[in-house]
Amino acid sequence: MDREEQLRVKREHMRQWRAGNREADRERNRRWREENPQRRREITARWQAKHQVTRLCTEDGCTAGLTGTRARRCEPHRAQHQARQQKAARDARRQGRTCAVCGTGISDRGVLAKYCVPCKAQHDRETQAARYQDSRAARPGRSCSCGADITTRALTATRCEACQQRHRSGRKRPRPRKTERWCGSCGASIVGCARDRTRCADCDRPPRWCIGCGKVNLAGTPGLRCGPCREAWKAGEAEQALQSQKDWQKANPLKVQFWKRRRAAREKGLDFTVTLEYLSSLYPGSSRCPVCGVTMERGASERQTSPSIERIGNTKGYVPGNVHWCCLGCNGRKSDLTVTELATGRAGPEWMSWARERLGRRSVTGRAA
Repeated sequence: MDREEQLRVKREHMRQWRAGNREADRERNRRWREENPQRRREITARWQAKHQVTRLCTEDGCTAGLTGTRARRCEPHRAQHQARQQKAARDARRQGRTCAVCGTGISDRGVLAKYCVPCKAQHDRETQAARYQDSRAARPGRSCSCGADITTRALTATRCEACQQRHRSGRKRPRPRKTERWCGSCGASIVGCARDRTRCADCDRPPRWCIGCGKVNLAGTPGLRCGPCREAWKAGEAEQALQSQKDWQKANPLKVQFWKRRRAAREKGLDFTVTLEYLSSLYPGSSRCPVCGVTMERGASERQTSPSIERIGNTKGYVPGNVHWCCLGCNGRKSDLTVTELATGRAGPEWMSWARERLGRRSVTGRAA
């Protein structure tokens, strides 16, 4: 009998022994737990600390761990449980409560409520009326300065009706009307200004002249320049910004061509994987066009001699091996012709010689391979 067979027989014997003594083991363990509760808690705590076992919240769907030994819920669910218990206690106290006047049930009202809503409104009106009557009750010994009795009037009253009317009419005195006044310099209205002033606030300010022409007083108006000088200054700023842009494009023609071709490829949906470093390495050191031999002016913009990026095969995008530099004039003459069509002379003798040379190199490379 080999090793595997021995292990299998041993496991089978153990399974049969456990099946026959399972009930006895359960009864023995139950009696031990009842006789040794403290020992059981110590063993459980030591096992949990060893295996890092954390009890979970008893609420449905909650997987938060519990840190306390007697906690059954996490902090949020504990607060919700306490709120539910408090609401249940309030509802229990409200049960069986009735209005003190009509006997209607008021279980849905506050704990301190004694009346239903209609009886509460009637009680408030009666209380307010009683207070008003009490305030107007006769007070002996109260009289007006004219000798009239005012015991039936309000407690705060100090005059009779006739004296009160005269007192009110005497307080309403007509206010003096404002006279129209004008500024002595510009003629503007100064009715709202102080009486000792003879000029408006704008005329009282010190003069503030335009920094452009020095002839217009800007006192009382925002800005440093008058209208014509401001327009001239804005036009000069725009011209200066345009000239700075032209100077930068003239100093960086390769970057300008790179960005233009990338934008055109994005609009046409073509691939554009070449980098600026790759295009800079392809630029001829002598600055001569490889097709016609003319010197490409790097500072020129949209001229026939300015450098441009041309695709060799129009079926591909701007990818390495399919682009080269040429002047803008040669680029326009090539249009969408292929290398084979260029070799026939359809774009001129310069493109024909360039295409035949390229086809010859390709054929030589094929034979060498």
